[in-house]
Amino acid sequence: MRKDNPTILIVDDEPVNRIILARAFTNNEYNIFECGSGDEVLAFIDKRIPDIILLDIMMPGMDGFEVCQKIKNNPRTFDVPILLITALNDKQSKLKGLELGAYDVITKPFDIFEVKLRVKQYLRMRDLFIQVKENNLRMKREILSARKVQMNLLPDNHINFHKNYEFLFEYFPCEDLGGDFIDFLEVDENHFLFYIADVSGHGVASSLVTVFLKEFFNQHISKIKAHYSPKIILETINKAILSLNFSDKYLTMFLGILNIETNQLYWSSAGPNTFPLLITEHDIIELKNQAPALGWWEDINFDDFTTDILPNSLLLCYSDAAVEIKNKQDEMLGIEGIVEMVKKLRLLEYPDFQSLIHELLDYSNQLSFDDDLTLIGIRRLLNE
Repeated sequence: MRKDNPTILIVDDEPVNRIILARAFTNNEYNIFECGSGDEVLAFIDKRIPDIILLDIMMPGMDGFEVCQKIKNNPRTFDVPILLITALNDKQSKLKGLELGAYDVITKPFDIFEVKLRVKQYLRMRDLFIQVKENNLRMKREILSARKVQMNLLPDNHINFHKNYEFLFEYFPCEDLGGDFIDFLEVDENHFLFYIADVSGHGVASSLVTVFLKEFFNQHISKIKAHYSPKIILETINKAILSLNFSDKYLTMFLGILNIETNQLYWSSAGPNTFPLLITEHDIIELKNQAPALGWWEDINFDDFTTDILPNSLLLCYSDAAVEIKNKQDEMLGIEGIVEMVKKLRLLEYPDFQSLIHELLDYSNQLSFDDDLTLIGIRRLLNE
């Protein structure tokens, strides 16, 4: 709420007109200031922003229309209410004033009580606008703080976790708070767990689910050591999400546990959206698995799969934004398009995910994505 008296700026080249208006507001409710020309107005608002401006149209030099336009084009004052006062009684002048951003047009001779009522009305509107603006700024600051927390939960984007293995990722949220999440953690000296998750929607509610995932794995790491079963992990996450009732949120996930001693990947997935690509020297294989998303319903059963990770291979996981982007012809890229980009960029030899992101943006002819985009890779180098 407002803590001080509102400031009214009265602008008219005739001193008598300024006096009449000023006297109407001299009851200690307002701070009244006067200007006699457009240049004086611009000098005034450079130092102090009024809460409302009563602006005469017919002034020598810079008229009220031009002053109004300059005030509305100024980022500092564009939201200040302007009431134009004019002796012109034609419709065209009134429309011009409103088109320039004036809130209202008052025709001379005016009823001073009507002017006072309109001023009170627009000041109340300005107070509400300022409250909304301040709330939005506070929310923006809180969201940016939450984004910082979310980004701090992510692992390092490049980890050499064995002499022949490396983990890498790129995270490209479409909003301040993303609904995608990834993690990479050591289960024991021979087993490393990683996952890529895509929560439905974006924003605060979706980001809370990603925080839950981080905490879930922190608390269940000892149980994971006992089973090394992605199937059991996904079923446990599904029950936890339903019990916590995340406002109808659900998520897709690919989860893998890599045994660096046997070079085998134990994996499972939830959701029918995207399937990771295992890129080798001779082939590109999709790790396909049709399964419901986490949070859809109770008592979902998943399956465990095992895949050998050959020397000089790359497991590429991606969120659905990578395949669902469209070009100018409204054609979806699809898995075939991703495979072609992988070949074109020689991603197995040069796993540069930034280049892949640029290719995707070029395809969509946009500067950003409509959905969160996440890419992660597990690369096995040639054995020494």
